[in-house]
Amino acid sequence: MPFHAQRTICVFSAASIGLLILATHADAQPKTFGWGRNLSGQLGIGTNADTNSPVAVPNFAGAIKLSGGGDHTLALQPDGTVWATGSNISGQLGTGSKTNSNVFVQTLVAAPVGALSAGGTHSLALLKDGAVLAWGANITGQLGNGTTVESLKPSLVPNLSGVAAVAAGTLHSLAVRSDGTVLAWGGGSSGELGNGQTGYTASSLAPFVVPGIAGVTQVAAGAAHSLALKSDGTVWAWGLNLFGQLGTGSQEMYGSAPTQVKDLTGVTAIGAGAFLSMALKSDGSVWTWGANGSGQLGNGSFTQSNVPVQVQGLTGVIQIACGATHGVALTAAGKVSTWGNGTYGQLGSGSSASAYVPAEVTGIAGAKTVAAGLHHSLSSDAIATVPDPSGGSGGGGNDGAAGIRSLITAVSKLSFQEGVKNSLLAKLRNAEAGLVAGRSGEACGALGAFMNEVRAQAAKKIPEPDASIWIELAGKIRAGLGCN
Repeated sequence: MPFHAQRTICVFSAASIGLLILATHADAQPKTFGWGRNLSGQLGIGTNADTNSPVAVPNFAGAIKLSGGGDHTLALQPDGTVWATGSNISGQLGTGSKTNSNVFVQTLVAAPVGALSAGGTHSLALLKDGAVLAWGANITGQLGNGTTVESLKPSLVPNLSGVAAVAAGTLHSLAVRSDGTVLAWGGGSSGELGNGQTGYTASSLAPFVVPGIAGVTQVAAGAAHSLALKSDGTVWAWGLNLFGQLGTGSQEMYGSAPTQVKDLTGVTAIGAGAFLSMALKSDGSVWTWGANGSGQLGNGSFTQSNVPVQVQGLTGVIQIACGATHGVALTAAGKVSTWGNGTYGQLGSGSSASAYVPAEVTGIAGAKTVAAGLHHSLSSDAIATVPDPSGGSGGGGNDGAAGIRSLITAVSKLSFQEGVKNSLLAKLRNAEAGLVAGRSGEACGALGAFMNEVRAQAAKKIPEPDASIWIELAGKIRAGLGCN
């Protein structure tokens, strides 16, 4: 999510791109957990008290994907409906009113949603047809509708189609089209729109194509900076650089045009906090750069860095989430780790202590997705699947999602080289996200890349008959999707 300089939020990498649609366990009701700051009810647990340990959200059945904003949270349910909880001072819950809620309430989003992103005080939803809805605060034009008037109800961002990913920052918004172009709108005074300008005149009330960058698959938006992940695994950044959060090695205050993050390749996911940036690499390692006053870089120090540094002690990570000044990581084993600022209990450690290295959150087992807001954290232990949009079978819809899920489970459980395992898992997660968002081409490509890597590693790293079984199943899923 986005952040204001004083009350920053983080835009959480995977939370802004292809969101998973989650379904219930066959033998137990899946649970969503929240912990940390809860003054506005952003945890959805029915109270407004902060908690330093995970608390299960009551009376909220169904599997969800979460996105944490400033003081609000968005949730996606299996039927494509969007729910929200927390602060509603600017209408960011999308209910048509400004009434806060400490339990999840359904928004007025009427069309099936594939992805969500909660910003500082505004919200974005990516529809499965590639259109984008926006609602909430609009003081800098972050809703992209040509005005600065807030909206209590979700409304379409005009002249925006073919979108594959979105990210909401504190005062600005980002989108990626399926052709790899990036669009930006809203506040741009620190260069976060990437149009080569800073100052008040750099803002835009409507989306425009960010020049100088192409081939992008993901975006993340922080307090006043932006990140983009390209298909080649490199990361690019622009905007405020006060604490080195652009990762370019530069000491300049602003970077108003996309610039490559230094010495960082093989990235599969990104996240942006207040003045913090984060990346997940295909080998399962996590890298951070920017501010570090609360230990949010997770490298065992409190020294800021203008180039990426590795988070200590994390392996096998498959998803990351970034709060204003803390980080969250999820491993293939379903374990959640946190680090950074713990003032409001957002680390889930049972105390308000901060930590400059990751520690596992107790009380959570088998997590499948994580998210982070300004000063709160969330997880869900639901199992990923997706409804078949055509109502058919043969490898698409439920069959395809179930097949990918089976592959993820099989790859996770088998013992072989960790770097290879995490690279394969990243490809499967990308395939799953593409299928959920209705982007079959993306799912086909990711499954094809998975099959190629399995073939390449079969003789060296992956034992038989597992390699052959994986290739056969991935091939059947591709055939069901109609891949070329």
